Amino acid sequence: MVELADALCKLLNDSNAKIQLSALDNFNKIFREILPFVELYIQLFYKSIITNLGSSNVGVRKNSESILKQVNDAIKDKSLLILPLVS
Repeated sequence: MVELADALCKLLNDSNAKIQLSALDNFNKIFREILPFVELYIQLFYKSIITNLGSSNVGVRKNSESILKQVNDAIKDKSLLILPLVS
């Protein structure tokens, strides 16, 4: 599972905006099914998504905002979000 999280996070932070957009779109499509997995590796995912908020590509920024809101709403234990925000 760690390898999957690493691979997805690498795609979310790829230097090519088309790859980032594709990864964000696919992450959005499968998010509900992989929510327990996302909660387990929230630090990796949250850091990758927050990094995209500073992108110069408008599509990447907007999709990242949308996914970040979705993650924030879906995570039941909000204390999981403290560590990724602090680091």
